[in-house]
Amino acid sequence: MRHAILVAAAAALLHLGSAAALACGYQDCWGAVGIGPNGVWGYSTGYPSENGALDRLFGECPNCEQWYSFVNACGAIASASDGAWGSGWGDTQELAEYYAVDTCLDYSNSGNCQVRVWACSY
Repeated sequence: MRHAILVAAAAALLHLGSAAALACGYQDCWGAVGIGPNGVWGYSTGYPSENGALDRLFGECPNCEQWYSFVNACGAIASASDGAWGSGWGDTQELAEYYAVDTCLDYSNSGNCQVRVWACSY
């Protein structure tokens, strides 16, 4: 019985992974988010490689100084008025934003970290 449960769980995970891959058309779906001075930001999603996602990000946002790439997930960047920033990723937008703000707070003296950009690669 335990073996049957493990096989069913593995099949469910494979199905979820296949569904995510089909959504963007690639086995691994890369994305990237970035921020820069004066409020600039950019993102890219649905690329088969990290380089492709970063090329698109910097094509859209050539002044982005802080960036974060991710695969088959969501990514986010948060920043504070004192220049601190943090990035994070997760299975959902909410998790990515939570981790980005939490990381930003680790480095901020002002404590006013806010999400600046987020994207999901699936």
